[in-house]
Order: sequence, then structure tokens, then C-alpha cells
Amino acid sequence: MFAPSILPSAAGALALCLFIIFSQVGCASSRNGAGIAASPASRVAKEAEFAEFASLLGRRLALAEKVALVKFRERLPVEDRPRENNFLAAVEERAVAAGVDHAQARAFFAAQIEASKREQSRLLRAWKSGLPLPGWGALSLRDDVRPELDRLTPLLLAGWQAVRHQPGLHRRLYRELRQQGWSIPVARAAVSF
Repeated sequence: MFAPSILPSAAGALALCLFIIFSQVGCASSRNGAGIAASPASRVAKEAEFAEFASLLGRRLALAEKVALVKFRERLPVEDRPRENNFLAAVEERAVAAGVDHAQARAFFAAQIEASKREQSRLLRAWKSGLPLPGWGALSLRDDVRPELDRLTPLLLAGWQAVRHQPGLHRRLYRELRQQGWSIPVARAAVSF
């Protein structure tokens, strides 16, 4: 079984290349939807921010496989409400400290938890029906997986703050997650914030 691609999409790579080109040579400006002059370089920068954010989101979703494997081996349930609530409370604190609306940050990360649980549930069903397990050795949620999630959380919060007002964010993010290989239910859950 292969995990969905977590590499930046071709569009993301193109956006990054165009950002570098435009930032080096300067371009004529055009008008954005608000009637304010916006250079092509600033549009490309926004695309690069989006591509990086979508890549981070894919990396977080990819950790669902490790979480599911530990839960499968230790016969743990997918849902852990007390841990989820503690995590979301900590996210709210980080959001306030970063000047981000805490309720919106909570909704965003609650959607990511739901997407992860959907992927975990899919994997657990597959493994119970006989699909081979991934070849990882012993893993621990505490020592192996949660530190990775903890490293991604502030990056995702900053990325979300940068892209959350971009037009069509939900639609574009859904499309990007599908291109990364995530299922319809997982992608829908991830953009349900």
C-alpha cells in the first residue's frame, strides 16, 4: 500500500518557480478583485504559500497511517475525545498568542482531526480484512508520531493564517488533496472548517 503523495504538486512547483522569476525581474501590475494593484509576483507568492500549506496538510494526513498502525497493534480505538479536546484547547492558546481567531483555528484543526480519523478507520478496516501491514517496526504514539504532529502544528497554524482569506480556498484545497491521492471522504473532512 502506498501513502498518497506528499510532494508538492506540479502546480505548486510551477508556482514556486514563477515566484522566484517574478521576484527577480519585477513585472507590470494588474488589478486584483478588490481593485488594488497587485503585481504578478504577489499573486505567485500567494500561490507558493498555498502550495506549501497544502503540502503541510498532506504531510499531517500521511501521519494517519502511523497512528492507525499503532492503534491496530495496540487495539486502541480511533477516537480519543479527551486527547482531541486537550489538543484543540492547546491550539486555541497558540492561536491567541499568534493573533489568530481561536474559534477559527479550533475549527480548522478539528477538521484535520476528523480527516485523520477517517483515514485511520479506512486503514484499520483494510488491515482487519487481510491487507498487509506497513513494514515499520515498533512505533509509539508518544515517542514517534506525536512529536511529528507537534512539529507540524505551528507550521500549519502559520500557513493557515497566511492562506485562510484566499478566494476559493476550500475548493482549491479539496482539489489539491485529491491530487495528492487522498480519498473523497478524507479530503472533504479536511476542508470542512
